[in-house]
Amino acid sequence: MAIPPEKLKELLHAEAVRLGFAAFGVAGTEAPLRRAYFEQWLADGRHGGMTWLERNNDRRLAPKKLLATPAAEPRARSLVFVGMNYFQTEPPRRYRIAKYALGRDYHNLMVKRLRKLAALLRTHGGEARTWVDTGPVLEKPLAAQAGLGWQGKNTLLIHPKLGTWLLLGVIATDLELPPDHAGRDHCGACTACLDACPTRAITATVTNAEGASVPDTLTWTATSGTITPSADTLSATLDNAAVGTVTVTATDTTGLTASVEFEIVDSTPAAISLTVA
Repeated sequence: MAIPPEKLKELLHAEAVRLGFAAFGVAGTEAPLRRAYFEQWLADGRHGGMTWLERNNDRRLAPKKLLATPAAEPRARSLVFVGMNYFQTEPPRRYRIAKYALGRDYHNLMVKRLRKLAALLRTHGGEARTWVDTGPVLEKPLAAQAGLGWQGKNTLLIHPKLGTWLLLGVIATDLELPPDHAGRDHCGACTACLDACPTRAITATVTNAEGASVPDTLTWTATSGTITPSADTLSATLDNAAVGTVTVTATDTTGLTASVEFEIVDSTPAAISLTVA
């Protein structure tokens, strides 16, 4: 006799915890996707060089097709989401490195565990396919629909207890599991992430200009006169991670520009001054 969907979900949750995942939830394949936002984001070129986001959108925007083949009907019914907490204290080092890159490749680590979770679905007669950043899945809005948190103004998924420190994995299955309630948006009128972003890459609510994050060429816009970014500002803008020659360009409202190259040594650039003629 087949196991009830509610019981299978409980078993999956318990196994996810045993495998080391800090968050778990289920969304249906008809869950809201922010489709219009994503399509406009692509049309505006906000994906920068991530051209793979232009491909497979027939499945990315219709999750029920995630298990489909050209000869088969769409049959995915549920999406099982897990989150792995990657927060850790800063180890002693000379330069800043993103926390997700401090250990082993998380893709390999998570996929091995995610496949074990998928095996449980197959044991109970389901088909299952796993992805960690590699499939045509809009993970963040769907993970929010699965109850793992909400998508903040910085576009990241925010877990109510773990914050943004979650790496996401997903399993598509043809089994119908009870979906979780969508996470409630707690951002409200807060603009802390927009105000703190050193490169102003966060341009509006749930909008992120990927090409604007820590660029090789930094641009200041002015109405006229001289622009003098301070050493502190430059260090913050580069996230204390750059060493070498960087070009800084100042642009006035008429389109005239002035550029200068400078060396960053030990992540401490000298103050520079640019005059737009």
